[in-house]
Order: sequence, then C-alpha cells, then structure tokens
Amino acid sequence: STKGDCHLRLNDIVSMVGVVHFDPMEADFSAQEPSSGGSVGAADNEVGCEGLFDDMALLDGQVALPPPSILPRLHVLTFQRLDLDTMADSIAQDHPHSEDVMDDRTFTIKALSEHIFGGKTMAGEALLLTLLSMAERDGAQQGRPLQTPSGSMLGCASLNFAMPGSQACKDLSGRLGAVLRQLLPVTALADLSLPSLTAGVGGEGQSATPSNSMPVASPIKTSEGRIAPSLLQLPKGACLVINQGSLVEGRVNDGAYCTLVALSEITKHHMCPYRFDGMMDFKFEADIRCIVISRTGSGASTTNGPASEDQNKLLPCAMRTKLSAPAYDKDTGHELSSGIAKRIRTYLAKCRASNENFERNNIGLSRDLLLQAEKDFVKLRVASRENQDAEIGEEDFHRWLTMTRLQARSRIGVSENPAAAVASLADWTAALELDAMMKK
Repeated sequence: STKGDCHLRLNDIVSMVGVVHFDPMEADFSAQEPSSGGSVGAADNEVGCEGLFDDMALLDGQVALPPPSILPRLHVLTFQRLDLDTMADSIAQDHPHSEDVMDDRTFTIKALSEHIFGGKTMAGEALLLTLLSMAERDGAQQGRPLQTPSGSMLGCASLNFAMPGSQACKDLSGRLGAVLRQLLPVTALADLSLPSLTAGVGGEGQSATPSNSMPVASPIKTSEGRIAPSLLQLPKGACLVINQGSLVEGRVNDGAYCTLVALSEITKHHMCPYRFDGMMDFKFEADIRCIVISRTGSGASTTNGPASEDQNKLLPCAMRTKLSAPAYDKDTGHELSSGIAKRIRTYLAKCRASNENFERNNIGLSRDLLLQAEKDFVKLRVASRENQDAEIGEEDFHRWLTMTRLQARSRIGVSENPAAAVASLADWTAALELDAMMKK
C-alpha cells in the first residue's frame, strides 16, 4: 500500500519494505545437467528422493543459471514512490545560501558556459533551461502531464547542439557527460552509431543487450526469457545525452529503425513507446531532460530508415543551436571543482523542487504576458513573411512559451518566495532574446 495513487508505473523508483521468500524444496532441476557427478531426474522427468538430493546439491553453485523455480520471491508489505527532484531538494535544504555577490543563476550560466562551451553564454543559458525542463502536471488527474495541441509535453524542452564534425560531437558529449554526472542524480549517455544500434537490437532467442550499445526502447527478452535492462528505462527527472554525430550512412534492420522512432518520440514529445508481447504498443511518459549532439551539414541517411538532408531532423528537439568546436586553454579534465558543482547542484534542486500538490509546481502565465505574447507572435510572423524567412507557426509560439516558463523556473532558486512561480514579461522577453541568439 502507499499514499495517493497506488499504481506503480514503468521506470518508477520505489523504497520498499518486504520479506524475501526462498524455498529450495520447490526447485525443479529436471531440465538441467549437473556440472559433475550424479544425475538429475529420470528419462520420464520423474524426480524421486535420490533425484531430489541431486537437485539440492546443485544449489551449491554447480548450476550457472538457476531455474526460475528457485529465484527468491519478494513479498512487498509497503512501498513509497521516490521522486529524484524531491530527494535532491531535501539535500539542498541542508546547504546555506551562498553569500557570493553573483546570484546562483548567473553563476551557473557562467560556469557551464566557460567549462563546457568555451565561454559561449548563450549555450550555457540554453543548457540551464533544459536542465530545468520538467512536465507541467494536472493536480486533479493524479499528476498527469499536460500536453500542447501538437502532443508535446508542456514544460519540457529538449536541446540540440549542432557541431561541425564527429570529433567535435564526441568531445562535447564527453564533457557534458562528465559535468552532468556531477550535477544530476541520473545521467545516461548514448552513442548513436550504426554498430551500437545493430548490436543493441535484441529479440526472442537473442542474447542480452550489450552494456556499451544503444538498446531498443521496448523491453527485450534474453534467450532465458528474462527481461533485459534498457538504457532508455529512465526515471522521471533523469537526463539523456545522445551523441548522434557518430551516425553515418548504412543499413539498419527493423529493430534499429524502431529504436530511432522511439528516440524521436522522446526528444519531440517526451513520450517513450514500448512494445510488449502480443504486439501491444503503449506510450509511457518520458519526463526526462534530453540533449542531442549532432553534426551540421548533410546528415546520415539510412536504408529502411528515415533519410534526411539534415541530421538534426532525425531527432527533432524543441531548441536548437549551432556551435563551433570550443578551444579549451590549459584544460586538464572535464569535471567541475567540488565547490562549483555543489553550488550548482543546490541551485538546480531549488528550482526543480516538487511536492504532492502538482499544481503548485507549475509555472503560471499572467494575462498581461499572454496578451503581449499574442502581439509579438503576430508581429514576428508578419516580419518573417516580409523578409522571406522561415515561416513562424504554432510550434514556434509554444516553444517561446515553454522557454518563458523555464526562464521563470530558473529564477525560483534565487527568489524569496519560490512557491508563487509566475512568469513575468521579463521572462517572455528573455525567452525571445535567447531564441533569436540560438538561431544566429
């Protein structure tokens, strides 16, 4: 039993109290061969007393893989669902506010910009917004995520960094991975290459997914019929960094193509499609922070897969910017110093703090802001047509509103009253300015 919603969902993290039950008398080894001495069972699979003692002898480690009949059963008495943001915030409460003249938001952007992007403030601010990306939820529907008309999760913004080459993508992926693992509870790195896609596709009768490959989004079974863990089985609040720069032209099979489709759903809509036995498809929420690193110019096209002139279209993201390969002077490592990492962790935890009342975690938009947003949308749309620029549409408007919410959330950590989170006109202006800089 648990408080509130008692239904467990895929990828939930729980703390539980229970009893582990193990009864070796129920074990049946009739289908296995002993490693040495004795015989197990008879030709007709009947196990007598002697066979039973032979079975018991195999419990001493002579069988490499125990049958399911002797796997311990966990009888759960009570459990509690854990939230990464709530846990991080409880730790942040123990750390006093920094007395530095520079506020935590400015300090975080400066640190990320200098250490990861060679001083590019725009990239550091965009990364901060993505690290604060989290779904707006409906308190009346047990915290169900709210969605835009296009199906995107409200409040979530994935980020795409377009780099000049594969090596630049690899370097940025390594640096992001090292830094984000210092700052976030869960960070997963995925190298999206043809070998990893192909090796990561499992199926009935195939071996488990290699740990260094990109697994399929659907739960796959090993040859023993057990569910193999997947890199994409991430809890709410985790961060997924995908290095797409390694992907080149080639042929992929159906399983790898399904993985690409699943990744596209995650980066675009923050939903992860799973396929279960019986060809039953179901989309689970993927309220995670998504960062995609891709190459500029002509991208990879795949046979029996999505072909595109631009690699960035393969995994669409809400925010996108092009970067040059940054030069790091006298750089001896990827990691932040412990003091800087601790301060940024505390700031991020305060901004993302959540509680049981989901509606209090949402960022409100005032009527004045919405009226100004409507005027600016019409103005910018007219200007784009006059200048024969790319058409500005509904998706752009929703992206600006999401960035506005994230700008407001980034100020919660430096606010005296974080409970009343309402975006201001200044947040809307900052969102438009950042969006314009990212397009240059």
